[in-house]
Amino acid sequence: MRLRQAFLTLCLLLVTAQAPAQGLWVEAKVLVPLWVELPAAYDPSRAYPLVLLLHGRGGAASPMLTLRSRLGEDRFILAAPQGAYSEGDGFGWFHASGDPKLRAHTDTHAVEVIQRAIQALKQRYRVGGVYLLGHSQGAALAYLAAARLRSDIDGVLAFGAGNPRNLLTDEDITALNSLPHFLAHGWKDRVYSPTEIPDRLAFWKAAHVPTTFERYPGGHSLVDAPIGAAAVWILKQEGEKSLAAPRER
Repeated sequence: MRLRQAFLTLCLLLVTAQAPAQGLWVEAKVLVPLWVELPAAYDPSRAYPLVLLLHGRGGAASPMLTLRSRLGEDRFILAAPQGAYSEGDGFGWFHASGDPKLRAHTDTHAVEVIQRAIQALKQRYRVGGVYLLGHSQGAALAYLAAARLRSDIDGVLAFGAGNPRNLLTDEDITALNSLPHFLAHGWKDRVYSPTEIPDRLAFWKAAHVPTTFERYPGGHSLVDAPIGAAAVWILKQEGEKSLAAPRER
């Protein structure tokens, strides 16, 4: 098993909105850990699909790499960045603020983490298609980053996702047009009710986002999630992409 850790440096935007009992938010540079797993028989002359694994709220980067055995140890370059904000015993991608201006800045910051991760990995490895696989809050970031970085993303995989209407602007939704989308939801999910799924599928259909839906018997966690089906779906996208005209990146 090859496990490497890289660090991304990024500059947070200056925020002058005052939060109750917290003072001012100021510009600062932070190091964001990015854990990388290469295929077991990695061949540097070959291009591999890159899958970014985005943890949920209160999660962390390194546990997401346990999905490797279920995705396939020789198929993908896997990378797991980590949210910048403390959430209980873990981390989150977005600042828990009711201030829309502050939230907009942290949204931009979270997308920048994904952008810089992709850039760093492409400089180091030969990368084929780029896929964002997110769980819960990580799925929200996957949608947002795919919309803002559309030309760099070849597909989104969302597990236990919330309502995209609560996150995406009309401009974001338009940007996602035609992006391949894998959606999986546990039938016992108590965080986001599975009764909302028909509405979600209708939403994505209206947005012209081609969606493959998988339901599974588990709850909100990834324990029973169809990770193997997700891997097959990614490989299918790669096969179809190779038959299409090359797209500039």
